[in-house]
Amino acid sequence: MSYYGRGNNNNYRSSNYGNRQGASNGNNFLDNLDSFDIAPLRPGQPIIKNFYSETSLIANRGQQVTDQFYLQNEMAIQGFAPKPILAFDEVQFPASIQHVMQRLGYVRPTAIQSQAWPILLHGNDLVGIAQTGSGKTLSFLLPALIHANGQTDNRSGDPLVLILAPTRELAQQIQVVGADFCAATRMRSTCVYGGAPKPPQQREIKYGLEICIATPGRLLDFVREKTINLDRVTFLVLDEADRMLDMGFEPQIRKIIKCIRSDRQTAMFSATWPKEVQKLASDFMTNASHITLGKAILNANQNIHQIVDVCEEREKEQKLIKVLAAVMRDQDCKVIIFAQTKKRVDDIFYTIKRLGYPVLSIHGNKRQNERDRVLQEFRSRPRIILIATDVAARGLDVEDVRIVINLDYPAQTEDYVHRIGRTARSGTKGTAYTFFTRENARQAHDLIQLLKDSNQDVNEKLHSMSKAKFFANRNSTYGKGFTGRIDINHNGLDNTRHTRFSEKRSRSRSPVNSTQNDTTQNFKRSRFDNNVAPRHPYSQQINGKSQVNGGTIPSQPTPSFNTLYNQIKTIPPPPMSSTMYSQAYQMYTQPPLPPGPPPSS
Repeated sequence: MSYYGRGNNNNYRSSNYGNRQGASNGNNFLDNLDSFDIAPLRPGQPIIKNFYSETSLIANRGQQVTDQFYLQNEMAIQGFAPKPILAFDEVQFPASIQHVMQRLGYVRPTAIQSQAWPILLHGNDLVGIAQTGSGKTLSFLLPALIHANGQTDNRSGDPLVLILAPTRELAQQIQVVGADFCAATRMRSTCVYGGAPKPPQQREIKYGLEICIATPGRLLDFVREKTINLDRVTFLVLDEADRMLDMGFEPQIRKIIKCIRSDRQTAMFSATWPKEVQKLASDFMTNASHITLGKAILNANQNIHQIVDVCEEREKEQKLIKVLAAVMRDQDCKVIIFAQTKKRVDDIFYTIKRLGYPVLSIHGNKRQNERDRVLQEFRSRPRIILIATDVAARGLDVEDVRIVINLDYPAQTEDYVHRIGRTARSGTKGTAYTFFTRENARQAHDLIQLLKDSNQDVNEKLHSMSKAKFFANRNSTYGKGFTGRIDINHNGLDNTRHTRFSEKRSRSRSPVNSTQNDTTQNFKRSRFDNNVAPRHPYSQQINGKSQVNGGTIPSQPTPSFNTLYNQIKTIPPPPMSSTMYSQAYQMYTQPPLPPGPPPSS
């Protein structure tokens, strides 16, 4: 039986992310993980880490230029940090890598690449916090290739570089980005992920490789089956570390790291810097340099124009059709529509297909070969619509995506950031159109803060939804539910409508008072007591005076019951007339006739 308890049957079906386990296996999965014995690591050659030499262009650059670069890119650095590389001719990459850069049209390094390259080439561990679409893949991929090419370990077959990714789409994307560079440097790379047959991946591993790009679940399968050995790995990369921890991969990551030699070089890249990622970095990295691009909290790419449409759920489909009619007029337009569920994706797919637009769909229930075909077609066609779940929220790197539409707002604001990050890649501009309904009101506060941090306009309806009292504790990510509606009028008065039950509970919990807390007596005397002023149904008693809509009603004494009865008795009856009542009624109002003589016999 294999490591995950799946056996050799074909009943295994992957989840949205390809290899996420544990939810269905429960504690058995963790028990099997703990019982997984690690073989002793084989001794290897000393690791060569330093491949960096500072050129004269960098050495002669003034500190003011470096400070201006940090200020312009909002970059904060902790620990060891050489001067950044501002141009490709300032770094001594091999000629083969430089030819690939020129052929692919790279003009200058991105901000994260400018600082990550000298740190990693110098041999230091690195933690990089940057938003999506900032060029993190080449930040670790090029130093990894140079590192692997410079090692003296003659053993072949096992990888020198291990790159861990949370999803198969991201793992495949890393392999696609590095394919030309691996071919130029004669480095063999293999992508290992769940949801695909094992034999083809096993054959690639047996042929030999230097770069292994993997998801944690399938990699541990091969380690337990002794298909792959990790004791030769000297360069470890954890890409999208925050996402891997969110998906519950921390036990697998810790198990994998135990299979790798401790004197390795480690790089960790993430979009956020939560406490879980900090703990993982402190446990497995030594003297790491920290690069924070922008803010350490969640932030969106400022090159994305974000539009939030506050609407009702029933209005979404018609609004979506109008948006597509506006953006699909151009011949070169790629659109990604994100939906929350697989069924929703299928329904919208058929709706848009009936309108005549070119459309594709992708979600976790589709087979891997079909997903690969859909992504390949989406990249190759200039005018196309892709409908997807969050399976495409990370790892999909297509530079010419013009607009991202969030048909369903995600459950977490972090997923929203990664969704809209599919546009505005590599410094380009993009647009994100989001439908926001009452069901998403709990995320309104976080979304407003995100829009403000990105210098975006905030919809007034979104402000109103955030300020509503239906959701308490606005500072938290999730509200605490319904707490009662409170309305304050223009005079500052509390118009809270209390029920009889709530008033009784409030009186019962208040201190005993013979005048104010005798509910029964107050209720009986309220109509007949002469000292009680009449209460207008829309008035409030303020300082002994009733107020209605800002006006004052003069207080009048209420007459007692005996007074009202005496006044009624003194009212004279109406005069009788022949037209007032009918003849049938008048006969009963006439006085009776006197008795006459007895009838004759």
